[in-house]
Formats: sequence, C-alpha cells, structure tokens
Amino acid sequence: TLPYLSPRTTVKYEVHATEFGRDGVLLVVESDARGQGMLYNNQYLLGSSGSLRDERRQVLLPLLLHPQPEALCCIGLATGISAGAALDHTPPCHVTAIEISPLVARAASLHFGAFNRNLFESSLARVIVEDGRTYVAATSDQFDVIVGDLYRPHGAGEGRLSTVEHFSAVWR
Repeated sequence: TLPYLSPRTTVKYEVHATEFGRDGVLLVVESDARGQGMLYNNQYLLGSSGSLRDERRQVLLPLLLHPQPEALCCIGLATGISAGAALDHTPPCHVTAIEISPLVARAASLHFGAFNRNLFESSLARVIVEDGRTYVAATSDQFDVIVGDLYRPHGAGEGRLSTVEHFSAVWR
C-alpha cells in the first residue's frame, strides 16, 4: 500500500508508467517544469524531455571534436535522448548504447521514442543491456568516440566507471 512516488517529492509529477525489476522501481513521470522523464527508485531523475537540448549536447559535442566519427559508444542509456542525438550528426554514426538496467532500457524503448529519435528502431543503432564496464573491457568492437552518460560516481557500482582501470580499458 506504499506509494511508488514519494509523497515528499517537491515536484508535482504525473505517473505514466511503473516498471518493477531486480534493480528497483522505475517510474515514467511528467511535470510541467521537467517534461517527461524517468524517476529511478524515487531518488534520481534519469533524464527528461525538458532538458532535451542539454542531453543531446552530451553526445553532439564530442562527435564534433572528432574529425570523422563513424562509431559511437554511449555507456549509460537512460531515456536514450543523448545516444539518439548521434543520429542527427552528419553523416550519422553507428551507435552502441549500453545500459545496465533492463527496466531503464525497456522504458526508453516504450516511452521515449519521440525524444530519442526512435533509437531502438534505427538500423544504425543497437542497445545492449549489460554492465558498461564489463562490456568495454571484453568487447573487440572499436569506437571513434565513447561517452559516459552522466553516471554518478557515488552510486552503487557506478564508481567503477571512474577508475583508472576503466579508462584504460576504454582507451584500449
């Protein structure tokens, strides 16, 4: 009988969808101020349509710094807005987006296509549900640009993405 959306939240959200999994509760929410977003375990907003331009810049700026990017890896998917921005680059890049949470990947696919350039349907993109650090360390794929999409170093397991070992694996 406990609410999935904290009654103590300072933002007035309307809940559009609720996803449950081993990693917690994910709500697809909407507010006037933030647009549509993902609220993870009542603790963290994983991205929202209200910050669309800023989220797209997280990928477009690194792509502009590369002379001719063809392959992009995004570690962290959330709404998919950042990764989907690569499809706007001229010419578009092949995108590999890695997301550790099946809840988040499912919600991005079902509820954020209008904001993530329909990333899940694009022939230029693939979404892999996997631990980003493990994937990067084990893959033989080569990428021109790798973006770590706003993970929190103090989050459970996320601190490993801020280690010398992880950055060395990315470089290799």
